[in-house]
This record gives sequence, C-alpha cells and structure tokens, in this order.
Amino acid sequence: MGLSISAIALAARLFKDCGIQNTKVAHLTLGAAVIDDILALVIFSLVLNLAETGSIELATLLFLLVKVVLFFTLVIIGGTKSAKHLNRLIYFGNKGFTVTLIIALMMGLIAEAIGLHMIMGAFMAGLFIKEEVLDQRVFEKIEDRIYGLAYGFFGPIFFASLAFSLDFTAIKTAPWFLVSIIAVAIAGKVIGAGGTARMIGFKSIESWVIGLAMNNRGAVELIIASIGLEKGIIDETVFSILVLMAFGTTLFSVVSTPPLAKRMKALN
Repeated sequence: MGLSISAIALAARLFKDCGIQNTKVAHLTLGAAVIDDILALVIFSLVLNLAETGSIELATLLFLLVKVVLFFTLVIIGGTKSAKHLNRLIYFGNKGFTVTLIIALMMGLIAEAIGLHMIMGAFMAGLFIKEEVLDQRVFEKIEDRIYGLAYGFFGPIFFASLAFSLDFTAIKTAPWFLVSIIAVAIAGKVIGAGGTARMIGFKSIESWVIGLAMNNRGAVELIIASIGLEKGIIDETVFSILVLMAFGTTLFSVVSTPPLAKRMKALN
C-alpha cells in the first residue's frame, strides 16, 4: 500500500512550478492520484482491522468492507452535492480556517466512530476544501494558515517522531531489498500510470510525465507506515525502508519530471 500512494499536494505543486497545472495531463494525474489514494486507504482499513482483531472472519470482513465503501461513497456524494454551498459556509463571518478545521476534525471523528482510522476522514475532508469551489481570497487565506501550521509546526514534529524509529542500518542489512522496493515503486507508477495513459491515447512524452509525477510520495504514505509500525504490522527495518523509498522516489520524481514537462509544454 505504501508503494501505491501518490502525494496529491506534491504533484499539484510540481505541475504548478512547471506551468502545466491546467493541462489534461495534470488533471488526469491528480484525478488518478485521488482514486489511487482512496483505494489504498480502503485496503489499509481492512488490513488494520484484521491486524487488530487477529483473525479473518468472512462476515466481519464483509461488514467492514461495506462500512468502508458506504463511508467513502456517502462522503464523495455529499461533498459533491454540498460543494456549491461550501464557499458560503466557509466565508460566513470570515471564519474560513476555523470552519475548515472543524470539518476535517469532524470527518476524522466520524471515520473513527465507524471503525476506520481518523486519517481516512481527514483525507476525504481535504478533497473538498479546494480552490475550485472556494472564493480565491478565502482559499488563499486558508491555504496560508494551514500551510504555516502544518509545515511550520506539526510537520517538523511528525518528521522528528519518524526519526526515532528510522534505522539507517537497514541500508546495510537489506540493501537489495531497499533497491528492489524503490525499483518496483518507480516502475509500478511509470508502467501502470504512464503505460495506461499511453494506451488510452496520450502522447509518449505526456505518458512519461504522468508516470513520473505519480511517483511523488508524501505524508499519507509516511503516516500509513508509522501506523503499521505502531500496530506491529511491520518492523523497524521494513518501516525504515518504506520511509527511504518515499524520499527516494519523491526526489526522483521532482528531478525527472520538470525537464520532460518543459518539453511537453514546448511541443504543445
């Protein structure tokens, strides 16, 4: 699951820096990343529940699957239907940041209440607090405050906490495992996403951009890895390799995508 995650925010920022954020390549990549992450979180919910119960019962598994599917379906439908009213709600009283935070926490609590992890609800809430449905000035204010809070306070604490469980000796003890994980992670996105894009009619260079941009992996992948370590699903060696893989593939994507994106932009 850690290999399948794509960092939506990083991909969006990468496209914006390359000046191709309004192209069909960017729209397809971000849409695929959203679906990709949702499916990964659904599977992670099932695995997490199985790890906590310690057994596999068909009835329990089916019930959990129904809860997960219903939760995501209702949130997606409800969020889509209420998107046109979201701007008025958030703008009311100039309390955009407060309302956004309440929505995210409420969604997280709902997810927790039905047996899922809080990250599922918070992730889904983030899909609807977006630039397309909000007033530009309101969105910029919310983005600025969340960016400052996340990257200036909570982000450093989160990454510092990861460092306590990170074991760099994994590079020596399991080097081939690390190399193969990174290779499979990169190839999976390039072949799976880029190859599929090529099959449905995208140009070769566009397909490469899609496959490379999908290799961004950020906070969601690291959160899943840390939860897996906390629940005993993986050990510190596997956790360390997943963290190194996330940074390695993201660096690869950030370095390799811009040159091809510029060529694609020039050709179009």
